[in-house]
Amino acid sequence: GVRMLQSAEDVPSGKDAGRFLVQEYIANPVTVSGRKHTLRVYVAVTSVQPLRIYWLQDGFVHQATQNYTTDPDKINEITVHVTNPDVQGTQFQESGGADMYWNLTRFRQMLREDPELDEAEVWRDAERVVVKTLLSVQDILSYCSGTYAKHRGTSFEVWGFDLMVDRNGKVWLIEVNHTPSTNTDFPQTRPIKDWMVGDLVAMVHSTPQEKAFWRSAVQQRLQRIGWDE
Repeated sequence: GVRMLQSAEDVPSGKDAGRFLVQEYIANPVTVSGRKHTLRVYVAVTSVQPLRIYWLQDGFVHQATQNYTTDPDKINEITVHVTNPDVQGTQFQESGGADMYWNLTRFRQMLREDPELDEAEVWRDAERVVVKTLLSVQDILSYCSGTYAKHRGTSFEVWGFDLMVDRNGKVWLIEVNHTPSTNTDFPQTRPIKDWMVGDLVAMVHSTPQEKAFWRSAVQQRLQRIGWDE
């Protein structure tokens, strides 16, 4: 599970502490409708040497179910501080994700309307975070690619990057999800995930005719569910 700690002395220690990861707490996040957020961006890598990265043009924004506060009395209220729907639990499920998911297009528009933030620079910083993260594991990816895919250009991978933007416009890496879920338990995520899968299929090892077919099929599905942007 996830726990909030107020000092280094609170970090478990000793032989019975178990294995865990400690992350710096981002205390000044950009808030969405008053709530803390994380951005989910999808990235596909089709080559490791050289590194070739594709970024889906849209993604979505996870939001907490409770308004953000730095009140010490609410430090242990996970629904204030953690945006993961699995952690948010029944409150998120009961809401059906209503207004807890935004797409990145809407989020970027919010940044453009904020006089204290430079939306274009925020996005350049997000791109730098993604590239530097993949460069940091390029040797490992190259080894795995060479082990399991004997011929260049015959494999690809998709990652879900979870990012957070603070009030200074800095982008923080929260985590990277290997083989991110394509389940559409919440209707707000279906258009983005449909688009992601369709674009991926169209991009990887497809003839021009196949690419046109898949893009047309995805567009028709998005129109059927009422999302044809």
